[in-house]
Amino acid sequence: MDDFDLIQKAAMTFISQFTSDIYNLSLSENLSINNIQLSCSALKWILESRNAIDIPDSQLDDAIDKTAILLASVYRDKESLPIIAELAFERHRKNCFNHDLVWAFFEAQHINSIYLIANRLQSSEPMDVAFARKLLNFVPGINELQFSNNQQLYSYFNNWFEENSSFLRYTGESYSLKSDPTFYEVVLGAKYLCKPVATDTGQILQRLNTNDKILIEEFNKLNKYAQSLLACYSYEMHYKDKNWWNIWLSYPLPFQFMYANAWIGGIQ
Repeated sequence: MDDFDLIQKAAMTFISQFTSDIYNLSLSENLSINNIQLSCSALKWILESRNAIDIPDSQLDDAIDKTAILLASVYRDKESLPIIAELAFERHRKNCFNHDLVWAFFEAQHINSIYLIANRLQSSEPMDVAFARKLLNFVPGINELQFSNNQQLYSYFNNWFEENSSFLRYTGESYSLKSDPTFYEVVLGAKYLCKPVATDTGQILQRLNTNDKILIEEFNKLNKYAQSLLACYSYEMHYKDKNWWNIWLSYPLPFQFMYANAWIGGIQ
């Protein structure tokens, strides 16, 4: 039996499990662990060859959802994310259930894959644009502000993402828990110190020195508005004038806030 036959056979075994009345995720995980490479290839074959699989549509959709969940949440397979994103948007256009696909996509916790959603902001299909904006609701203003055209909307996202991508934490929220989940959030303390975080935990990746620990302890006592203002100003100064940034960080928080407040007034 050649590799392709093995992949197809494994794929049909997964489909048989997915459509079983007694299915649970652990069954597929146990099957996968015996041959991870074969299982991953078989699951990707299901997504890629979905139109040729001869089972009822309702069962096929369910099998595809479970395939996406395994690939994204168990294998963290980023190669499958473009197909999962396309399927989620395709079902949205048809007004079909897509919550599991959306959850699987974000559960992969692959930051740069967010562009697979954001690229739809430039679509000529209004439903795609509206759905992309909904999924990207963690970007402040993306659903409230008015834009002249889709390119301006995309540029707004891109500028925000370039500034904040190193500080994003995956929230784990989903449509099964909330009607309007927010999939990522900015860790403001990390942005204030200009130190990247682990996407899954939001923990700062670098070891903090004593001064950093004191700064973040005081920063965490502030309200969200003050934290956001200081984080934005700190990020801006860190990349524009690092000497001034170091001086500014040495000031007590009230003085830091005074400079940041003057800055925001100057750019309005």
